[in-house]
Amino acid sequence: MGAFADRVIVVSGVETPMGQSFTAALAEQGAQVVAADRTDLSDSVDALLLIVPSPPPIPTTSLSDAEWDATVSTSMTNYFHLLKNVGAGMIARQRGVILIVGGLGGLTGFPRWAASSALEGALIALTRSLACEWAQYQVRIVYLACGAVDGEHISEANPTEFTITANALERTAQKRAASMAEIIDTAFYLLSDRASFTTGSVIRADGGWTAWGLLN
Repeated sequence: MGAFADRVIVVSGVETPMGQSFTAALAEQGAQVVAADRTDLSDSVDALLLIVPSPPPIPTTSLSDAEWDATVSTSMTNYFHLLKNVGAGMIARQRGVILIVGGLGGLTGFPRWAASSALEGALIALTRSLACEWAQYQVRIVYLACGAVDGEHISEANPTEFTITANALERTAQKRAASMAEIIDTAFYLLSDRASFTTGSVIRADGGWTAWGLLN
């Protein structure tokens, strides 16, 4: 089907605005979109789109063991098994691309996002490791780190709180959130053969958020 693989699995966060938008956009492009759980995978998966949802912020001292385990231990183990199983099929066919769409927590510090930041950091490390290991099999893996996105994390916020809502826009170089279309367009490029020499990379679609160093 041209630049895209024949089948794309949208795995996590399908119920979120981003997941729904990706599913609709892929269908419009003619992709065969399969919303699958982590134990029901097709042998003919050529591309995997893994959307990592961000939980609400919780002060670290109030973060329960159950919440930590759910966000970090359980999720990371599930994602590992997913990537391992899908990757095995891609290796056998000598072709495949995996795109993980997450936030910026693995790249910089966010108060009250200790668990999700730990998860995203682990996924970034796994992206780099698998990219080096699987490149010889023509399998690419990329992490797309998104800043604030319209419809996802933008809401009213107390300016004295550290949040990824109103405060994030003020310290973004472009002074705005990304549209969902901008994130999808970036993802489509990374999923396509046009990005065939891009693997093990962390691509930042954040409007200059992580580059911003100006102190008010």
